[in-house]
Amino acid sequence: MTTGSDSGVWGSNLNTFTFAPLDAILGATVPVTLGGTNVTLTLTQWVSGGAFKLTGTLTSNVVLFLPLSPNSVGSALGVGGKFIIDNECTGNFTVTVKTAATSSTGVTVAQGARTSLYSDTVNVWYADDGSPVSFSTFAGNPNGSVAGIAGGGVASVVWDTTDNALWVCSTGGSSSTAVWFQATGDWVTGDVKQTIATVAPVGWVMMNDGTIGSASSGATVHSATTQALFTLLFNNISDANCPLLTSVGGATTRGALGSAASAWAANCRMTLPLALGRAFAGAGTGAGLTTHALGSAVGEETHALLVTEMPAHTHAYHDPLNGGGSAQSGGGQGANSPTASTGGAGSTSSGG
Repeated sequence: MTTGSDSGVWGSNLNTFTFAPLDAILGATVPVTLGGTNVTLTLTQWVSGGAFKLTGTLTSNVVLFLPLSPNSVGSALGVGGKFIIDNECTGNFTVTVKTAATSSTGVTVAQGARTSLYSDTVNVWYADDGSPVSFSTFAGNPNGSVAGIAGGGVASVVWDTTDNALWVCSTGGSSSTAVWFQATGDWVTGDVKQTIATVAPVGWVMMNDGTIGSASSGATVHSATTQALFTLLFNNISDANCPLLTSVGGATTRGALGSAASAWAANCRMTLPLALGRAFAGAGTGAGLTTHALGSAVGEETHALLVTEMPAHTHAYHDPLNGGGSAQSGGGQGANSPTASTGGAGSTSSGG
């Protein structure tokens, strides 16, 4: 480059050897492709930027290792510092970030999440341990679409930009297996509330004597959002009170499927407890009352009394021939037939 040339623009040498490296060091995003094997970043990749965009279809659980530090002498220590992982991989598997140091522990980053991490040269941590939450946004219900992490003091949280709702991951997994529930204050799976609405809000199911199940179950409500309730009903209520059906509506049993997870995977339908036209009562054995199992439905809308169910009572009658009468007592166990006698030639009988 000739001195004084390229007036008003940076010279190529200055761009190539000064500003391009500075841009990379200060904020470049380094692409990393993952598949079915573990990958160790090179020192060149590490010093090239503070953010790493992970792509590729995972065929197994993968570990992304940060490289050993070039200053590590006599002990295997990894590079240290703060960095960002943008996990855009697909596939029903996980990505965990560790250092290449011996016995390193790391962080599993959910698919679709952008997470700020920190290496202390041995282990990898969330950059802010005071808030170990992986937060992201998604347009709609994340079930069946967004991967998540749950457990170990870590939680994935998604803000639904369509319904302005907050979702929390309850079962970690890939985009197809992670289970999310909508954060609704103090309400938890299995709670029942009354409403005058005709359509269930997000995260709820109308108790309309119907069925629930997976998206392929053919149930009245067929959605991944019902899995937690499906599991609760499978484990807590009997076949008699919440019958289990196959994906085509045939009868089956909990014993035949073995577990809620197996029944869900087989696209079974779970019958909801009967509720239409009924009043709720507590399950169990009340003092002096009959035992009722959880989810059971009892009673009748109308009922004709049997003789054995009739209480003790009395009937008044009038004898038109003799101008007199009496009150006779009747009971629930049979008919009472007293006889009122007169001084004449006959008698009159009255039934109780």
